[in-house]
Amino acid sequence: MYIRRIQVEEGFLDGLDLTLTLGLNTIIGARGTGKTSLIEVIRFALGVRGFSAETEKRSESHARAILGSGNVTITINTRDGSETIISRSTLESAPRSSIEFERPLILSQAEIETLALSPAGRLRLVDGFIDDEFKDRRREEICISEIRSLTSAIRDRREEIENLENEISHLPDITRQLAELRPKEASISRASADAASKNSQLEEITKQTSLLGIQSKKFSRYLELNSRRQSLANQVIQQWSVDDKILNDTPGMQSLGSLSAAAYDQILLALNLLQQAASTAHLEQQKIEVHRLNVENSARKLRSEIESLQIGAGQVARQIQQIRERIAHIKSLQPYLDEKRKDLGDLCVRRNKALDILDALRDERFKQRAKVATFLNEKLRPRIKTEIERAGQIEAYAAAIATTLRGSGLRYNELSQNIAKSVSPRELLDWAENDDVEALADAALLQRERAARALAAFRESNLGELGTLLVEDDAQFCLLDGADHKPITALSMGQRCTVVLPIVLERRDTVLVIDQPEDHIDNAFIAETLIVALRDRANEGQVILTTHNANIPVLGNASRVVQMGSDGRRGYAIISAALDEGRAVEAITSVMEGGREAFKKRAQFYAGPQRK
Repeated sequence: MYIRRIQVEEGFLDGLDLTLTLGLNTIIGARGTGKTSLIEVIRFALGVRGFSAETEKRSESHARAILGSGNVTITINTRDGSETIISRSTLESAPRSSIEFERPLILSQAEIETLALSPAGRLRLVDGFIDDEFKDRRREEICISEIRSLTSAIRDRREEIENLENEISHLPDITRQLAELRPKEASISRASADAASKNSQLEEITKQTSLLGIQSKKFSRYLELNSRRQSLANQVIQQWSVDDKILNDTPGMQSLGSLSAAAYDQILLALNLLQQAASTAHLEQQKIEVHRLNVENSARKLRSEIESLQIGAGQVARQIQQIRERIAHIKSLQPYLDEKRKDLGDLCVRRNKALDILDALRDERFKQRAKVATFLNEKLRPRIKTEIERAGQIEAYAAAIATTLRGSGLRYNELSQNIAKSVSPRELLDWAENDDVEALADAALLQRERAARALAAFRESNLGELGTLLVEDDAQFCLLDGADHKPITALSMGQRCTVVLPIVLERRDTVLVIDQPEDHIDNAFIAETLIVALRDRANEGQVILTTHNANIPVLGNASRVVQMGSDGRRGYAIISAALDEGRAVEAITSVMEGGREAFKKRAQFYAGPQRK
């Protein structure tokens, strides 16, 4: 695609109507004529993000100040040859367009100078070369959401299993108590054959009572689950009408209304079925409770009869009965425990699959970035070297670990850096859940006691969030300085520009809009590197540059030269012409060379030594 036309209504550039072409378009003019303003108006109209929050805010403020209450309209020609018009006024928060369009890469002077200083800026430069499918984070976000949900469920299952195991662990002691009371029970039974018969009946009734209690609890658990599901369905129904406003308010989407209505009906049907199921469950539970009450009444009657037959033995009988009831209850928990353990295993398998997918997505993005580094090195080495380190930006990860360890009594600042460098988020999630002290101690070179305390702190945190935290790749750009490559963070402002501009100009498939790239760089770099790069991509898209350097339009074979002027109140285009037109030659000569006389004198000066 390329930008074909720019129209501005109101503000400092009121009435501006520029036609641009493929290839190199240079915007020239004296300072204060609106060159930078034109760049920021383009950025505003197309909704192009800045490379930092600060530059983005500054750029938008600049554009709004230039436009006042006005409007800017940009016509672009797309890759398929069609034409799209994009408009935006200062009253709108985003561009208006009939189709989705590609955003150009726009760089202000400040961004050229500073964007590569931050890890995020360097990575964004690299990601500009990657296909959109690898930059789309929606699959990753879905995967992260699933992992966090499963981690929460795993935590709940572990707590349930721990509680059940704790209760079942009392079975040997209770069984021993029963064995100790059995001689007394035998003595009581021998006191009366009738009492023995009634004890047998009471034991069967007790088993029946326990089974009925278990059945009632299962219905209670189901009713809790049903209630949560009804709550979710109600939330969807309540939000539905709000979300459907998008279909009613957005042209072209009304046809989706019937599908949405059908989905809404299905949700209502599901809610109705859930309510019916809950009603049925309530009725069944009530039947069980009535039956259980009747059985318990029978048990009480039998106990009363036994107590009357065995005067003085009632207390022992009650104690034995209570123990038997507890034993029956504990034994009934074992199948439930087995079920919870199986459920935990299934949840862990599902989460591991989701974690594998998340790792694969991030690995693939790293591979794409590594390919970009290889491409740039083939194009720009040995002068400029690009390197990508997998998961090299550990600062956010270390900060999250430090936050988790606060209050643990550990020296968390030093420890968080150590763990972040040696343990991945996924490993930390696994080791914390399983209390794998040895693994953490060995990986992070910690004493066992410190590792145990750290894992205890992690288990109290949001492990799903910590375990899915993105440890972003790190991109480094280096410039050959003498015999060594120096990282971009150690370079002067001018040197940084000589690194960033060649990288940006390799974006052959993107419209480039750059404000005064020659600032802070010398003419040798312009002639030997910048001009060569501009000429190499002359037939591969569009570049829009504002400049004060005559070498850029002349040696760069500009396809269009636009001269801006100003009367102090308004900026306007004096000319817009091809490079070889007389108007363009005159504009370059007068504005950029200081006039014909100055140009002639320099020409004579440069030619002088050759004549000798």
